Amino acid sequence: MLIPDNIRPENSLYYNGGKVLEVMLCEKRLSISELYVRMREKMDISIATLMLSLDWLYLLGCLEVKDGEVVLCS
Repeated sequence: MLIPDNIRPENSLYYNGGKVLEVMLCEKRLSISELYVRMREKMDISIATLMLSLDWLYLLGCLEVKDGEVVLCS
C-alpha cells in the first residue's frame, strides 16, 4: 500500500522506498540479495515489501537494474 490508513508509516511504500534510497545513496550499486541484507540490518523488512519498493522506485525512475545489480539513477 502506498499510504496506509493508520499511523504506521513503516507499512507504506513511501517510507520503505525512502529507506531503500538511503542505502542506495551510500552504495550506488548492489545486487538484490546484498540490498536485502543491508535493509535487514536497518529494519525489519520482508523480501516482498522490498520488491514492491524496488518496483515503485523503478517506475519513478529512481533505480534501474544493470548487469544483475540495482543501480541508483542520476
